[in-house]
Amino acid sequence: MEIIFMEPVYKDFIWGGNFLKTKLGKKTQLKKVAESWEISSNENGNCIIKNEQYGGITLKELFSNKNVKEEIFGRKSMKLDDFPLLIKFIDAKENLSIQVHPDDQYAIKKGFKNGKNEMWYILECEKNAKIVGGLNTELSKKNLKYAIENNQIKEYLNYINIRKRG
Repeated sequence: MEIIFMEPVYKDFIWGGNFLKTKLGKKTQLKKVAESWEISSNENGNCIIKNEQYGGITLKELFSNKNVKEEIFGRKSMKLDDFPLLIKFIDAKENLSIQVHPDDQYAIKKGFKNGKNEMWYILECEKNAKIVGGLNTELSKKNLKYAIENNQIKEYLNYINIRKRG
């Protein structure tokens, strides 16, 4: 089987920069490129297949094709309705917004299909760069709401130092 190549989907969020264009050679007309979604069947960005055999259809369409699904994606994919991954490059020139990623149980309770897990692999960063992973202390719902409403949430974030390897 041949490798399947896809056209990335580009996003130009306010915090993006030009690293993806200048260092990774991403071709887009966007001035800022915050994200390059390399493999995605997400409703907000569905990659189009470039290969001749499946060229022009989206990853979502290919994953939904029962005639080739098991052959391309494996036997376990047959249990899934949606392609389970979103693989992207991020250029965070500025701070990203604070996000909450619920687990499956909470997401389903709120009417979503599943939660959102993340894994980051840092390719390059500036000296003394940090990412945020959760809170540095346990807060009651009341205290968390107070911290957010009074612009004090940064005091409770768990900052993790990161660095470029090598």
